[in-house]
Amino acid sequence: NSLHQQLQALLSMKCDSPSTLQYKISKINKITEAFKEVALPIAKVVVEERSWCLDDKTIRPVDGDSSSYLIGGLVLRFSNTPASIGLLGSSENSLKILNNEIRALSAVIGANIPNVHVPLSMRVNYLGHGLWVSTQLNLKKESLAYGSADSGWTMVRPSPELAHRVQLVAEELNLRSHKAGRDLTKQQWIHASADMQGYRCG
Repeated sequence: NSLHQQLQALLSMKCDSPSTLQYKISKINKITEAFKEVALPIAKVVVEERSWCLDDKTIRPVDGDSSSYLIGGLVLRFSNTPASIGLLGSSENSLKILNNEIRALSAVIGANIPNVHVPLSMRVNYLGHGLWVSTQLNLKKESLAYGSADSGWTMVRPSPELAHRVQLVAEELNLRSHKAGRDLTKQQWIHASADMQGYRCG
């Protein structure tokens, strides 16, 4: 939690000089390395115990979801699940998606837009398994402020402030705004991928 809070404080910073930006990047890199030291041993245990009987596991999965784990404020999720492999065609493709997720997260941080917050996250490739690890966020469906909660049928963006921040990130990354939403009567102009979600946290 302390590392997560330190990251959020840095993401709130406005960097209007090269030295300030360099300081911010340096501190974020140190926090990321500290997070890896904490999260990696836990991730390795989860992978090593994946095929064990439930009663024998020292870290048990979330009830009703054998591919997700919650421990000590960390969320761990396997990328190569039967569902993801069925959707993407192979375990290799699911690992590529995992790599793309971390690249996207790094790009958002690198855009250097103040008050665009993301969780501490990392990918783990271990013994042929891909694992996404991040800090736990207190998210509720009703706190969705950007994106879709129903697989793209309805796009929402009730927060002009968040929409503006996402637009600034998109402009920094040379992403073009576009309409999205499977329900044509409820489409919205959005500035990022249709599966991105933004929440009010607090």
